[in-house]
Amino acid sequence: MTLFVPIGADCGVAFFCRKFKMRHFALPFDWTVSYNGVSHSIEDDLTCFTHPLDLQRISNYGIYFHHDFSQEVKRREDEGKYARRCARLLRILETTTECVVFCRKGHSSHHHDEHNGRYQTIVSDLDDCKRLHGVISVKYPTLRFKIVVFLLCGKCFSPHELYESPHANIEIYNIAIPGISNHHDDYARFEDCARNCPSLQPSSLSIESTDAKREAS
Repeated sequence: MTLFVPIGADCGVAFFCRKFKMRHFALPFDWTVSYNGVSHSIEDDLTCFTHPLDLQRISNYGIYFHHDFSQEVKRREDEGKYARRCARLLRILETTTECVVFCRKGHSSHHHDEHNGRYQTIVSDLDDCKRLHGVISVKYPTLRFKIVVFLLCGKCFSPHELYESPHANIEIYNIAIPGISNHHDDYARFEDCARNCPSLQPSSLSIESTDAKREAS
């Protein structure tokens, strides 16, 4: 069995995993927008994952909680939900004997303009995945893992260029296009590529049924 761990940049990977029956429980990055900070969050054992948050619901690491922490009356519920998800991911990293595949659908060109242009500069998806590789190798030396990253931003990555990693267990797919793209087109390109990615193949790649059980929160 392979465990799939979405690591951003938005909910596209979690949606893909749910659609194709690859998602069986919720994890910290599933429904967030991680402009930056994935490798730093895991390096710090997710201790400051949800706090402090600024008024835009963005953490110090640059992770935006688009779906959560918008209502004060639900704050305790949201905090509990993410505490469970963080503990679950750490438990997987510390104890699993299965292969873990971290998957990142890289940021898109439109992410640079969100929050009034706050993220004109976003840490390279490639650089953070390489840093994550180093963090995991040190903190979890027995973990069998891969990192699969899809490059989408035509501002940051040159379309048609072949990007390579010094590590055999980092797989890079460049699907960037020139100019400004939109969320729906970016997801469609990601899904088309991901469905043909050998590392993202569950035992049976089929769309989940409408009566599928809700994943553990």
